Amino acid sequence: MATINYIGLTGIKSSVTVTMGTDTFDSLITKIATDEGLPTDYYYVSQSQNPSINDTDVADSSANPTLTAAGLVDGDLVYCALREQDTKEQRQIQKLEIAQVKRQAGGDTTKDYYRTLNTYDAARIPNPYEDNDINPDDDENTGALQTGRPWT
Repeated sequence: MATINYIGLTGIKSSVTVTMGTDTFDSLITKIATDEGLPTDYYYVSQSQNPSINDTDVADSSANPTLTAAGLVDGDLVYCALREQDTKEQRQIQKLEIAQVKRQAGGDTTKDYYRTLNTYDAARIPNPYEDNDINPDDDENTGALQTGRPWT
């Protein structure tokens, strides 16, 4: 067993336990995503000391090597980057979900980044994206702008 430290999509540093000789980048991403509470398809990861060691380059190889074969060692730090979705609407929701996870701080109200208004409501966005367009005639948020939008 080994520890891989990571800076997640929320910007928070944490770590996961891996088996270097059997885990791959795919399983590392799954462990990080589970730890943060976000979908796995949101993630790119790369080693901090050598960004060329990353899941994209490894995924392009047919071997799908273990973390050890890819060049990671116990205690390494990896950075997570956002794998943006196809449409502006999907990217908007994706960024709201990441912010929501951080604002909730795992329920730890003592964290500096914990917020009482920590759940997003996409209906409170004045003109949310619909695919790649803003439709001002189809405004989900009727009336005056709401304080703290879209957070409840």
